[in-house]
Amino acid sequence: MSLSHEAQTEIKWWQENINIKNGKDIRPSKVSCYLETDASKSGWGATFGGVETGAVHVLGKLNITADYMSRHFSDSTEWKLHEKVFAKICHLYYEPDIDLFATRLNKQVLSYVSWFPEPDAVASDAFSISWSDFNPYIFPPFSMISRVLQKIQDDQVRTAILIVPMWATQPWFPHLLDLLISVPKMLPNIQNLLRLVHNNQLHPINKNIFLVVCTVSGITSKKSGFQNTLLNSYENLGEIQHQNNMILFGTSGLFGVINGKSIPVTHLKVKF
Repeated sequence: MSLSHEAQTEIKWWQENINIKNGKDIRPSKVSCYLETDASKSGWGATFGGVETGAVHVLGKLNITADYMSRHFSDSTEWKLHEKVFAKICHLYYEPDIDLFATRLNKQVLSYVSWFPEPDAVASDAFSISWSDFNPYIFPPFSMISRVLQKIQDDQVRTAILIVPMWATQPWFPHLLDLLISVPKMLPNIQNLLRLVHNNQLHPINKNIFLVVCTVSGITSKKSGFQNTLLNSYENLGEIQHQNNMILFGTSGLFGVINGKSIPVTHLKVKF
Protein backbone atom coordinates (compact mmCIF):
# COMPACT_ATOMS: atom_id res chain seq x y z
CA MET A 1 0.00 0.00 0.00
CA SER A 2 1.40 3.38 -0.99
CA LEU A 3 0.49 6.67 0.66
CA SER A 4 0.11 9.99 -1.09
CA HIS A 5 2.51 12.81 -0.30
CA GLU A 6 -0.31 14.61 1.52
CA ALA A 7 -0.99 11.56 3.72
CA GLN A 8 2.71 11.14 4.50
CA THR A 9 2.96 14.81 5.48
CA GLU A 10 -0.06 14.44 7.77
CA ILE A 11 1.36 11.34 9.48
CA LYS A 12 4.72 13.05 9.97
CA TRP A 13 2.99 16.00 11.64
CA TRP A 14 1.19 13.69 14.08
CA GLN A 15 4.41 11.85 14.87
CA GLU A 16 6.10 15.13 15.76
CA ASN A 17 3.22 16.57 17.77
CA ILE A 18 1.43 13.72 19.53
CA ASN A 19 4.04 13.38 22.26
CA ILE A 20 4.08 17.13 22.80
CA LYS A 21 0.34 17.22 23.45
CA ASN A 22 -0.49 13.78 24.84
CA GLY A 23 2.63 11.69 25.27
CA LYS A 24 4.56 11.01 28.45
CA ASP A 25 7.97 9.42 28.66
CA ILE A 26 8.14 6.02 30.39
CA ARG A 27 11.40 7.09 31.95
CA PRO A 28 11.59 10.79 32.75
CA SER A 29 14.57 12.49 31.14
CA LYS A 30 17.42 13.72 33.32
CA VAL A 31 16.89 17.20 34.71
CA SER A 32 19.11 19.64 32.82
CA CYS A 33 18.42 22.73 34.91
CA TYR A 34 16.44 23.99 37.88
CA LEU A 35 14.31 27.11 37.95
CA GLU A 36 13.19 28.80 41.14
CA THR A 37 10.57 31.55 41.34
CA ASP A 38 9.10 33.72 44.06
CA ALA A 39 5.49 33.92 45.19
CA SER A 40 3.53 37.13 44.70
CA LYS A 41 0.05 38.35 45.57
CA SER A 42 -0.19 40.26 42.28
CA GLY A 43 0.99 37.58 39.86
CA TRP A 44 3.86 35.29 39.03
CA GLY A 45 6.44 34.75 36.35
CA ALA A 46 10.00 33.70 35.66
CA THR A 47 13.01 34.53 33.51
CA PHE A 48 15.48 31.98 32.20
CA GLY A 49 17.92 32.26 29.32
CA GLY A 50 16.33 35.51 28.18
CA VAL A 51 12.87 33.94 27.99
CA GLU A 52 10.15 35.34 30.23
CA THR A 53 7.00 33.53 31.29
CA GLY A 54 3.85 34.75 32.97
CA ALA A 55 0.20 33.92 33.46
CA VAL A 56 -3.13 35.71 33.58
CA HIS A 57 -6.15 34.21 35.32
CA VAL A 58 -9.54 34.54 33.65
CA LEU A 59 -12.60 33.70 35.73
CA GLY A 60 -14.45 30.65 34.49
CA LYS A 61 -17.73 32.56 34.29
CA LEU A 62 -16.05 35.03 31.91
CA ASN A 63 -14.35 32.34 29.86
CA ILE A 64 -17.08 29.73 29.54
CA THR A 65 -16.42 28.57 25.99
CA ALA A 66 -12.66 28.17 26.33
CA ASP A 67 -12.99 26.54 29.75
CA TYR A 68 -15.53 24.02 28.48
CA MET A 69 -13.72 23.37 25.21
CA SER A 70 -10.49 22.54 27.00
CA ARG A 71 -12.31 19.62 28.63
CA HIS A 72 -14.98 18.65 26.08
CA PHE A 73 -13.93 19.07 22.46
CA SER A 74 -16.85 18.93 20.06
CA ASP A 75 -17.16 19.76 16.39
CA SER A 76 -20.48 21.44 17.20
CA THR A 77 -18.40 24.56 17.86
CA GLU A 78 -17.33 24.70 14.22
CA TRP A 79 -20.06 27.01 12.98
CA LYS A 80 -19.38 28.71 9.66
CA LEU A 81 -20.79 31.96 8.32
CA HIS A 82 -22.64 31.64 5.01
CA GLU A 83 -20.08 31.79 2.19
CA LYS A 84 -22.01 34.41 0.19
CA VAL A 85 -22.29 36.64 3.24
CA PHE A 86 -18.56 36.34 3.87
CA ALA A 87 -17.80 37.03 0.19
CA LYS A 88 -19.96 40.17 0.31
CA ILE A 89 -18.13 41.34 3.43
CA CYS A 90 -14.75 40.88 1.72
CA HIS A 91 -15.98 42.70 -1.39
CA LEU A 92 -17.22 45.59 0.74
CA TYR A 93 -14.13 45.94 2.95
CA TYR A 94 -11.04 43.89 2.04
CA GLU A 95 -9.69 40.35 1.77
CA PRO A 96 -8.46 39.36 5.27
CA ASP A 97 -5.11 37.61 5.43
CA ILE A 98 -5.93 35.30 8.35
CA ASP A 99 -8.89 33.76 10.19
CA LEU A 100 -8.04 33.97 13.89
CA PHE A 101 -10.72 31.65 15.35
CA ALA A 102 -11.21 28.66 13.07
CA THR A 103 -10.63 25.01 12.26
CA ARG A 104 -9.87 23.22 9.02
CA LEU A 105 -13.63 22.71 8.57
CA ASN A 106 -14.94 26.25 9.02
CA LYS A 107 -11.99 28.45 8.03
CA GLN A 108 -12.89 31.32 5.71
CA VAL A 109 -9.28 32.20 4.86
CA LEU A 110 -6.45 29.91 3.73
CA SER A 111 -4.29 30.98 6.68
CA TYR A 112 -5.99 30.35 10.00
CA VAL A 113 -5.37 29.94 13.72
CA SER A 114 -6.99 26.91 15.34
CA TRP A 115 -8.21 26.19 18.85
CA PHE A 116 -5.87 23.22 19.17
CA PRO A 117 -2.83 22.21 17.06
CA GLU A 118 -3.79 21.23 13.50
CA PRO A 119 -1.50 20.32 10.58
CA ASP A 120 -2.76 23.12 8.31
CA ALA A 121 -3.03 25.88 10.93
CA VAL A 122 -0.36 28.57 11.12
CA ALA A 123 -0.72 28.56 14.92
CA SER A 124 -3.00 27.49 17.75
CA ASP A 125 -4.59 29.74 20.40
CA ALA A 126 -5.03 33.16 18.80
CA PHE A 127 -4.32 34.95 22.08
CA SER A 128 -0.81 33.48 22.20
CA ILE A 129 0.38 35.30 19.05
CA SER A 130 0.66 38.95 18.04
CA TRP A 131 -2.03 40.31 15.71
CA SER A 132 -0.15 43.48 14.82
CA ASP A 133 1.07 42.22 11.43
CA PHE A 134 -2.34 40.97 10.26
CA ASN A 135 -5.54 42.38 8.80
CA PRO A 136 -7.65 39.55 10.21
CA TYR A 137 -11.14 38.13 10.03
CA ILE A 138 -12.41 37.55 13.58
CA PHE A 139 -15.56 35.62 14.51
CA PRO A 140 -14.89 34.69 18.16
CA PRO A 141 -16.99 32.89 20.77
CA PHE A 142 -19.27 35.47 22.35
CA SER A 143 -17.69 34.92 25.78
CA MET A 144 -14.33 36.07 24.38
CA ILE A 145 -15.43 39.30 22.70
CA SER A 146 -14.13 41.46 25.53
CA ARG A 147 -10.67 39.82 25.33
CA VAL A 148 -10.67 40.16 21.56
CA LEU A 149 -11.38 43.90 21.71
CA GLN A 150 -8.62 44.39 24.26
CA LYS A 151 -6.21 42.35 22.12
CA ILE A 152 -7.00 44.50 19.07
CA GLN A 153 -6.22 47.60 21.09
CA ASP A 154 -3.09 46.23 22.79
CA ASP A 155 -1.59 44.85 19.55
CA GLN A 156 -2.43 48.05 17.62
CA VAL A 157 -4.18 46.06 14.88
CA ARG A 158 -4.48 48.30 11.83
CA THR A 159 -7.75 46.88 10.49
CA ALA A 160 -9.87 43.86 11.44
CA ILE A 161 -13.20 42.49 10.30
CA LEU A 162 -15.16 41.49 13.40
CA ILE A 163 -18.45 39.59 13.67
CA VAL A 164 -20.39 40.14 16.91
CA PRO A 165 -24.00 39.91 18.12
CA MET A 166 -26.03 43.10 18.46
CA TRP A 167 -25.88 43.21 22.27
CA ALA A 168 -25.84 46.88 23.24
CA THR A 169 -26.27 46.05 26.95
CA GLN A 170 -23.06 44.02 27.21
CA PRO A 171 -20.09 45.47 29.18
CA TRP A 172 -17.86 45.20 26.09
CA PHE A 173 -20.17 47.23 23.83
CA PRO A 174 -18.73 50.71 24.64
CA HIS A 175 -15.24 49.37 23.88
CA LEU A 176 -16.51 48.12 20.52
CA LEU A 177 -17.92 51.57 19.72
CA ASP A 178 -14.54 53.14 20.47
CA LEU A 179 -12.68 50.79 18.09
CA LEU A 180 -15.00 51.24 15.09
CA ILE A 181 -13.56 52.73 11.89
CA SER A 182 -16.64 52.40 9.67
CA VAL A 183 -20.41 52.12 9.95
CA PRO A 184 -21.38 48.60 11.14
CA LYS A 185 -23.73 46.50 9.06
CA MET A 186 -26.43 44.08 10.17
CA LEU A 187 -26.08 40.62 8.63
CA PRO A 188 -29.08 39.08 6.84
CA ASN A 189 -31.35 37.23 9.25
CA ILE A 190 -31.52 34.10 7.13
CA GLN A 191 -32.08 30.58 8.41
CA ASN A 192 -28.76 29.21 7.18
CA LEU A 193 -26.56 32.14 8.18
CA LEU A 194 -24.58 29.79 10.46
CA ARG A 195 -24.17 26.06 9.88
CA LEU A 196 -21.94 23.10 10.63
CA VAL A 197 -19.92 22.24 7.55
CA HIS A 198 -19.79 18.48 8.06
CA ASN A 199 -23.55 17.91 8.44
CA ASN A 200 -25.22 21.24 7.47
CA GLN A 201 -26.89 21.56 10.86
CA LEU A 202 -28.29 25.08 11.32
CA HIS A 203 -27.53 27.22 14.35
CA PRO A 204 -30.53 28.02 16.61
CA ILE A 205 -29.02 31.46 17.24
CA ASN A 206 -30.58 32.71 13.99
CA LYS A 207 -34.00 32.80 15.62
CA ASN A 208 -33.33 35.39 18.30
CA ILE A 209 -29.95 37.11 17.85
CA PHE A 210 -28.83 39.50 15.15
CA LEU A 211 -25.20 39.55 14.04
CA VAL A 212 -23.32 42.62 12.81
CA VAL A 213 -20.07 43.01 10.90
CA CYS A 214 -17.73 45.75 12.07
CA THR A 215 -14.38 47.01 10.90
CA VAL A 216 -12.28 47.96 13.90
CA SER A 217 -8.76 49.17 14.61
CA GLY A 218 -6.36 49.67 17.49
CA ILE A 219 -4.82 52.70 15.77
CA THR A 220 -5.97 55.94 17.43
CA SER A 221 -5.78 58.04 14.26
CA LYS A 222 -8.03 55.66 12.34
CA LYS A 223 -10.62 55.61 15.14
CA SER A 224 -10.67 59.39 15.53
CA GLY A 225 -10.79 59.81 11.75
CA PHE A 226 -14.00 57.79 11.59
CA GLN A 227 -15.54 59.57 14.58
CA ASN A 228 -14.88 62.92 12.93
CA THR A 229 -17.20 61.90 10.08
CA LEU A 230 -20.13 61.21 12.41
CA LEU A 231 -23.00 63.54 13.22
CA ASN A 232 -23.57 64.94 16.70
CA SER A 233 -25.93 62.91 18.87
CA TYR A 234 -29.10 64.41 20.32
CA GLU A 235 -29.50 61.63 22.87
CA ASN A 236 -29.69 63.13 26.37
CA LEU A 237 -28.25 61.51 29.46
CA GLY A 238 -30.96 59.58 31.26
CA GLU A 239 -33.18 59.41 28.19
CA ILE A 240 -34.85 56.05 27.51
CA GLN A 241 -32.76 54.31 24.90
CA HIS A 242 -34.24 52.83 21.74
CA GLN A 243 -34.78 49.09 21.93
CA ASN A 244 -32.98 46.82 19.49
CA ASN A 245 -36.10 46.01 17.50
CA MET A 246 -36.44 49.70 16.64
CA ILE A 247 -33.27 49.66 14.54
CA LEU A 248 -33.72 46.38 12.71
CA PHE A 249 -36.19 47.61 10.12
CA GLY A 250 -35.57 49.82 7.11
CA THR A 251 -32.07 50.54 5.86
CA SER A 252 -30.49 52.35 8.77
CA GLY A 253 -30.78 53.14 12.46
CA LEU A 254 -28.78 53.95 15.58
CA PHE A 255 -26.01 51.57 16.62
CA GLY A 256 -24.64 53.61 19.50
CA VAL A 257 -23.16 56.91 20.66
CA ILE A 258 -19.45 57.63 21.19
CA ASN A 259 -17.99 60.94 22.37
CA GLY A 260 -21.24 62.73 21.59
CA LYS A 261 -21.39 61.29 18.06
CA SER A 262 -24.13 59.01 16.71
CA ILE A 263 -22.99 55.79 15.05
CA PRO A 264 -25.57 54.53 12.54
CA VAL A 265 -26.06 50.94 11.45
CA THR A 266 -27.13 49.76 8.01
CA HIS A 267 -28.00 46.39 6.52
CA LEU A 268 -25.63 44.21 4.51
CA LYS A 269 -27.41 43.42 1.26
CA VAL A 270 -26.59 40.01 -0.17
CA LYS A 271 -28.05 38.24 -3.21
CA PHE A 272 -28.66 34.55 -2.56
